[in-house]
Amino acid sequence: MNFNILKKINSIVWRLEEFMKVIDNVCMIPTRIFNYMLLRYKKVQVGKKCCVEGKLRIYGKAKKFSIGDDIRIISCRKSNPLGGQIGTTFALGKDAIISIGDKSGISNSIFRIETSLEIGKNVNIGGDCKFYDSDMHSIDYYERIQNPDTTIKRAPIVIEDGVWIGAHSIILKGVTIGKRSVIAAGSVVTKNIPQNELWAGNPAHFIRKINLEKCIDN
Repeated sequence: MNFNILKKINSIVWRLEEFMKVIDNVCMIPTRIFNYMLLRYKKVQVGKKCCVEGKLRIYGKAKKFSIGDDIRIISCRKSNPLGGQIGTTFALGKDAIISIGDKSGISNSIFRIETSLEIGKNVNIGGDCKFYDSDMHSIDYYERIQNPDTTIKRAPIVIEDGVWIGAHSIILKGVTIGKRSVIAAGSVVTKNIPQNELWAGNPAHFIRKINLEKCIDN
């Protein structure tokens, strides 16, 4: 095929791609307005350069909810098919305290929080992860059938700086994940994890230490 024809075709394709980007941005305007109004209504403290892709969902109003600087939250199938059918969702109790540190990213994950959730800086949370800080029902049958069930166990979740949580992982109540540790995809974390370790499985167990070439302060 003639080189000039190929060049013209490439030019047309490039222009179409640029046009589609403009269309996408225009279509996102209503969603951006919705997210802005939602965050204001829920009294969420939002830092600089917070990017939310897709429609964010927040049920309930937390006692305190803060989002740091340079945060990226994916809440749509287009940006990440994993968990995109639900998007990023916060279901919050009235006493919940939520803190998301600077330069962290969340993708299509669900947070059911009644006590507190602390996410540090530079944390990556993969698609379709779930965070539950309570059992939601009593383990004991006779207590569970009472209305209301008043013996539900709850405990805060802490995700320290630099943690990477793989897709489809579940983080349960009372868990602290130490700095720079990695949780493999599909893991169920039921207990505390030290710094700089790789854990995987259901329930998650220790795999190996993560060696750091550079000297990092604790």
